[in-house]
Amino acid sequence: MNKLSTDIIERLAVQAVKSEVTKPPYFLKAEIPEGDKGVSFDGEIIVFNDSSHTASSFRGSIPVQVKGTQVKSFSDNKRTFSLQLAHFENYYKKNGVIIFVVELRKERSKIFYKQLLPLELSQIIKKCKHKGKKSHSIELRSLKGTDMHRICHAFLKEQLHQPIVLIEDGETLLDEDHQQYVFRSLTFNPSNMDFSELFEHDFFMYALEKNLQIPISVGRFSSLTSFP
Repeated sequence: MNKLSTDIIERLAVQAVKSEVTKPPYFLKAEIPEGDKGVSFDGEIIVFNDSSHTASSFRGSIPVQVKGTQVKSFSDNKRTFSLQLAHFENYYKKNGVIIFVVELRKERSKIFYKQLLPLELSQIIKKCKHKGKKSHSIELRSLKGTDMHRICHAFLKEQLHQPIVLIEDGETLLDEDHQQYVFRSLTFNPSNMDFSELFEHDFFMYALEKNLQIPISVGRFSSLTSFP
């Protein structure tokens, strides 16, 4: 494939994402203009509870940003991508975003995604400011083993547990002891993944206080220990 212009690359990237969004079960609708770049956001994916796409079946909408890149060979199932701190701050203000990076090679494409919710965004922003960094690299995953429907519904479901007011209140609870904690991952699916893959996925940590899940942190397990 000859070297493509930035405009063509971005258009092909958006088309690839739209193509995945319109696959069965048809619960999603892409509102992502081609060639019309916004500030930190390129559009949104509208999520419905069924394929009727009526007002009564509306579930929510997710801001998205789509990046395209021309490659000589596709990455495996993970890749990184660097973004400016200002973008992360804007994502936080919108209560999260899904980032898509689309690799283009010859006539084919490969999509990588990252669901960014307020808790992780808050940690990224604090880390950057503490170290005086103006950018940060995120790890994205390919669509292998999942699909747009699962990615979007998981995002909206978890987003409900991460209102910004709780994120900021949760900071004061980091050093406190709690009776119960809840751990959830957006990407680890034990039904179709080997247990050993658990250590390759991020988990949100919540403190359980009177049935309220307070966002505490996000990270990966380094080991698990069982007690008799």
